[in-house]
Amino acid sequence: VNSALTANNSTNFGGQLPAYYTNASNITTGTLPWAQAPTGTVNTSGSFTLAGNNTFGGTNTVITSNLTVSGANVNISGSNVNITANTNFGGTNTTISSNVVLTGATLTGTATDISVRNGTFSGNLVVQGSVVTVNTAQLTVNDNIIQLAYTQTTADVVDAGWVSVAGNATSIWYSGFARIAASSNSTAPVFRLFVSNTNPNTAATIDTSANTKTGYLQAYLAPYGIGGALIANATNISVTGNSTVAVAIAANTLSLSTALPGTSGGTGLSSIANNSLIFGNSTNGFNTLALGTAGYVVQSNGTAIVYDTLDGGTF
Repeated sequence: VNSALTANNSTNFGGQLPAYYTNASNITTGTLPWAQAPTGTVNTSGSFTLAGNNTFGGTNTVITSNLTVSGANVNISGSNVNITANTNFGGTNTTISSNVVLTGATLTGTATDISVRNGTFSGNLVVQGSVVTVNTAQLTVNDNIIQLAYTQTTADVVDAGWVSVAGNATSIWYSGFARIAASSNSTAPVFRLFVSNTNPNTAATIDTSANTKTGYLQAYLAPYGIGGALIANATNISVTGNSTVAVAIAANTLSLSTALPGTSGGTGLSSIANNSLIFGNSTNGFNTLALGTAGYVVQSNGTAIVYDTLDGGTF
């Protein structure tokens, strides 16, 4: 600053009248003492330091050189603030009450906590911390496919899914749906509904001890769409047709571990000897009659159908 300084006050910023600072050539390098900035436009092309509590309240403040602000409180409240040079704010509190436009390629805050009311990012957002917490009443995601466990490309060792929490005064339970890595392979994934009192979000896999139970799914299933196939691999499956849900089974083949009883349209027999005859009964559909001796004929003895010889009686 020009060494011919006058009084340093709200009128004479740094000992000069406001008009002095509208000429960039009058400011080269140095330290401006604590003062109230003029209300006009301050132009500077040199490097200088503001060492005290400083307020820039003019309509336009333009700083094109290196600027170091080291005061305890820095307040920049002009309508248009344009800082195009290297800037270091070292004070305890810095308040910028106007719109701020950052045009630099990188904004770095390696040891800084950032708190804002609203934020809009027109580019990609990368979060590299360990935990992301979304504390909001509503979450809207435009992405139609959400990718989980995206780093699991060299070893299939991590269970992936979602979990919800429910609890009371004595216990907390975690219910969810996940792909189980230990039971899956690249072409046949295995998914499980589960509930556990061990938080699965604290480990790579879901706890499979007695703390974890298989969940229940209540739904109308159409795995391949209407008219598709359903495979049930379990020891106890019950399919019930009633007035609400009609059950129709159409199959190329049907295999039963227990013979279909006569009361359901079956024979009640798991096997029939070669050349045997079957006859109805009153309890389970059919009885069988093994092949008789050569020359014997089928006849009734009054209580059953039998093979026997003819006795020369009346015909």
